[in-house]
Amino acid sequence: MTWAFLTTAAWLAARAAPFWRFALLGGRLDAASVHALLEWSLRPLALAAVLIAAARGLGRRTLAALGAGNGDGAGLVAFALGLALLGQIAFLLGTAGALTSAIFVPITLAAAASGGVPARRPASARGSWPAARSLAAGLLTCAALYALATALAPPTGWDVRAYHLAIPEIYAQAHGLTPTPWLLHSHWPHLMETLYTLPLSLNADGSAALLHASACAALVWGTYKAGRERAGETAGWTAALLMAAQPAFLREAGTAHADGAAALLAFAAATALARAEEDPRREASWTAAAGLLAGGAAACKLTLALPLAAWTAWRLWRRGWREAARFSGWAALMLGPWLAWQWRASGDPVWPFMAGPFHAGPAATALAWRVTASNRWSLPPPLDWLTHDGPGFLLLPLAGLTALSPDRRGASALEKALAVAGLALLAEVWRLRDGWRYLMPVWPALALAAGRAAAPALETRGPRRAAAATMIAAGIWPILAASPNNALYAVMAPRPTSAAADADRRALWEDRAVDVAAFYRDAAARLPSGARVLLFREIRGYRAGFAYMWGDPINQDLIDYRALPGPDALAARLKALGVTHVLDHPGSTLYQEDPGYYDARTLAMMAETLRRRGRLVFSQDGLALYALP
Repeated sequence: MTWAFLTTAAWLAARAAPFWRFALLGGRLDAASVHALLEWSLRPLALAAVLIAAARGLGRRTLAALGAGNGDGAGLVAFALGLALLGQIAFLLGTAGALTSAIFVPITLAAAASGGVPARRPASARGSWPAARSLAAGLLTCAALYALATALAPPTGWDVRAYHLAIPEIYAQAHGLTPTPWLLHSHWPHLMETLYTLPLSLNADGSAALLHASACAALVWGTYKAGRERAGETAGWTAALLMAAQPAFLREAGTAHADGAAALLAFAAATALARAEEDPRREASWTAAAGLLAGGAAACKLTLALPLAAWTAWRLWRRGWREAARFSGWAALMLGPWLAWQWRASGDPVWPFMAGPFHAGPAATALAWRVTASNRWSLPPPLDWLTHDGPGFLLLPLAGLTALSPDRRGASALEKALAVAGLALLAEVWRLRDGWRYLMPVWPALALAAGRAAAPALETRGPRRAAAATMIAAGIWPILAASPNNALYAVMAPRPTSAAADADRRALWEDRAVDVAAFYRDAAARLPSGARVLLFREIRGYRAGFAYMWGDPINQDLIDYRALPGPDALAARLKALGVTHVLDHPGSTLYQEDPGYYDARTLAMMAETLRRRGRLVFSQDGLALYALP
């Protein structure tokens, strides 16, 4: 393990050097730093550990009840299944108006206790650690530490603060699921976000991020195990490294996101389907588990509904209608309640994308068209996003390694199941701006193929081995380039130089990292009781400290700017919605004039409305708060 320790230590020293110089050499870690660590690191870690244990326990019990047992490889499936079931429990509590920590905590503790203590592998089974394997373990540790530091710092991601944490914050305040027509993303199944309600109700958003990080870690572990079982240790380590190193995966792992968790559930579903193919005696049990996981994946991210349908067709072709019906029936237990709840709330189970068949109205149909158009890329395709949101650092090594060592073993049953899902998913998302990221559930299959191709080359000597190592080094570059430096300032909370020693150090860090944080805090102090604020040219409402709604031209269904004749009509609409204030962000770099979004007419209409009816309360740093009569 020497190389693992040296790799991790060197990465921490190099990639966080400014922090170490400031905090250690400057002697700026004090009693307040220790208090911040205990409150904002130890407490979220403890809660996350309970949630992880609960997922494991619930999943193990469910697998046993299904008759799938707990054989080799069932640990990953059990954890993923338990995670999905915990989210489903949160959903059911939410629909009953009982989504409170007083009810959810005992359920979580009982589930955690039901799993027992994980068995330790005997020392003789752990094997030796050659230098290459130790180096790989060190690099994965670096990725894990980066995710850990990100998770324990205040959330800064745009979409995390816009809806991934904003939705559960709304549910936590309401103690249940509540229709939110002004927030488009709340109309689709959001299993993980509903589960995040528990950490938020206990003021521990770091636990939500850690829970997602645990799902990402489980996916990397599952990729390693699948590669090792198919082609040996070298293939497993290579696949795990390349999976962990993809920029979008690395960036999102330590955040309260949903992509990594959805990818884990899809991977676990494919694993269970493969087990059903390989174990005829317990085929029905593994098919049921796969259905629950596939339904959970779609309830986590609706784009995975089409792979669910593709898997159903695959089971029909491979095993007949009985197994296909079993698979789809168990999947419906997970996804069906979400669609039914939304259907009841808005008249369309996937509002607004099926507004026509479900007669949700022409306005919803027009909105669906605008949402779809705004999310499509235009020619030429955004190939630069391949290395930003996509698996570019995986595809390039995969191509080179395959040319270097053509794999003659063929794909495993797991990889075939992932390929079926991948083809369906590709047909669905290939035109979307975020399509590369939506394909994350398929990335493990690419990593496994790269691992299989790398193994024979790395196990030889000479130029072929050097070429393979170079390709893999290029693929894992994002891990080496990742830096926990900024997050460590929030996590370790050193004494600042530009503020009083007793200042809220996390708040100071958040003000620098999130451009609206300080303004929101000042606005909350100035707003009267009962105020309702419209966010215009801004959607990040998490931790706003006041009641708000989106005024976005596309991602809400309460204000149709195109249908309003002018400023007076807009003012009347705002009054009818109970809006008392408008928070405008003219300094936003994202929401500038755009013919397909904030078009010139919409911007001019709001500006004239605020000029005629609004009173400027205050403005700073490119934001302004107006009061309406």
